[in-house]
Amino acid sequence: MSEEIFVKNFFTVVLPIVGILVIFLTIILRERLIGKGEINFGSGEKLGGIVLKADAFGLSLLVGFLFAGFGFFVSFKNYEDRLTTLQRQYEGLQQAVAEFKVFDERLSLKFPDSDPPNPTKVTSFAAYLQRRGDREEKPYDWVSWQTGAGGIVVTFSKLSLGDKLHVTVEEQGRKWKSDDYSTGAPLLNMNLMDH
Repeated sequence: MSEEIFVKNFFTVVLPIVGILVIFLTIILRERLIGKGEINFGSGEKLGGIVLKADAFGLSLLVGFLFAGFGFFVSFKNYEDRLTTLQRQYEGLQQAVAEFKVFDERLSLKFPDSDPPNPTKVTSFAAYLQRRGDREEKPYDWVSWQTGAGGIVVTFSKLSLGDKLHVTVEEQGRKWKSDDYSTGAPLLNMNLMDH
């Protein structure tokens, strides 16, 4: 761990400082360095005659800029890596929040066309919920019912992603039970149980 911190600090802190110091020293000592010790870099005739000539002043500036630039590059590269890591963590948190989000669900009950109940004569409603991770369903009280000429609409409150639910409706000795439902569809299909 300490070696990793040393290497990271060396590349992100020490190299830029050394590079800046070399640049300042080169500028301060430019009178002594200009024209001294000319160095030729090049390929001669093999690569089209490219030749780079630099004296001690130019070479010192080049070394200073390379040290400083490399240190800043490594520093910003680490910043990009940290930013990418944070973006992945943020996306993971968004998924986790979505799983724990509580919401309401409004469903229309869809009865068989051949024998639907009269919504105004329904005698009892019951709702059952199985929370994600639970083994059995339980009666659920956070429900409101609306009946009318358009049918029966049920609103479940405080649902979480992955909850399974169903409802039962009774009307004059007949009983319907819905299919099991996982949150997402707007209709809840009802099946006649007792006649």
